[in-house]
Amino acid sequence: MLENKPYFEDIANNIHQFLESEILLGHNIHFDINFLYDNFVMTINKYLQNDFVDLLRLSRRLFKNFENHKLVTVAEELGVTSENWHRARADCDATIKCFEICRKYIIDNNIDIKKLFKRKRSKNRSRLLVEDITSEVNDFDIDHPLYDKVCVFTGKLEKMERREALQYVVNLGGKCKNNMSRDVDFLILGNNDYCATIKDGKSRKHKKAESLILKGYDLKIIPEKIFYEIINV
Repeated sequence: MLENKPYFEDIANNIHQFLESEILLGHNIHFDINFLYDNFVMTINKYLQNDFVDLLRLSRRLFKNFENHKLVTVAEELGVTSENWHRARADCDATIKCFEICRKYIIDNNIDIKKLFKRKRSKNRSRLLVEDITSEVNDFDIDHPLYDKVCVFTGKLEKMERREALQYVVNLGGKCKNNMSRDVDFLILGNNDYCATIKDGKSRKHKKAESLILKGYDLKIIPEKIFYEIINV
């Protein structure tokens, strides 16, 4: 299917111009958007700064009774059909149709979006301090991608608790911080549905990381899935 098709670098400028400042829509978009971000930088030295909407996060909040929130499941539950699942155009069409149904549902039921995504914090919940996390091992693989690297997390991780993720990092010889700064090497993106300060689909840490990258700092923004691949979980 890809034979004789153009390479990304051949059409990157056209794609970047096509997107302009439009709000992007996707299903589990936090994963996909990082490929665009990285490849724009590598091929044409331009940054993707578009705001975006994630159908996966939205459907999870609106329809908690669904068996799961895979695109096919969400589409079937909302009455959206496709004859060609898992192909780019078909999945895009289904995502748009599902989003429009969600949007209508929100309007018809007078749902407050801010309240929908607001996280209730426990009054007894103590703040997790990264300096309290110490390594459980003494020998490190100095060739591991996280060795001697500084990591920051934003959003709620779906596969493990934040403390467990921090422990993985320091056990691999890495370092963790609570906030973004110039010496950070990796920002790991979790589920921002639970971020109390979320705005325009991005947390403050996410926006700060993008600002640092634009200034030339060697920082990578990676989704939760890639983090698990790095730590082999």
